[in-house]
Amino acid sequence: MQPDGTDLSSLIDVIEPASPSLWPLAPGVLILLFTTITLMVYLAYRGYVQWQCNAYRRKALAELSRLKKLETKHALPLVAALLKRVAMVAYGRQKVAALSGERWRSFLNGKGANFPSLNHLLYSSAKQEALQQNEYVSLVAEVEGWIRDHQREAPMC
Repeated sequence: MQPDGTDLSSLIDVIEPASPSLWPLAPGVLILLFTTITLMVYLAYRGYVQWQCNAYRRKALAELSRLKKLETKHALPLVAALLKRVAMVAYGRQKVAALSGERWRSFLNGKGANFPSLNHLLYSSAKQEALQQNEYVSLVAEVEGWIRDHQREAPMC
């Protein structure tokens, strides 16, 4: 008897080759993984250092929010002292500590501060008592903006 060409019982299954292994990785993939992990560690480290360098800003903003609740005539000298302390941390004690009056105002203006109500921080106590509540709120908002946005000159950050 002649074998039938259409008979499927004589067929043998095709043997598939083993699928390629995912390990060990190709050298290009290893380089890409190493570079990605290194970059992520570096960015996390820089973020942590930046967060640490801005600790003085967070503390100053917390103190300023506490000062907002005080009476204007009692809080105004404290706001001025806070502004001076923040400037000393950001720009160094040698540059800032001796500044007062017009030199202090020009220093702040040179560092990006624009305080229209800065006169109340710089001059006599008679003017400090004449400060209205809305002017005080405006001044605190200006100081808060400067604390948040000024550029630090310290080399470590």
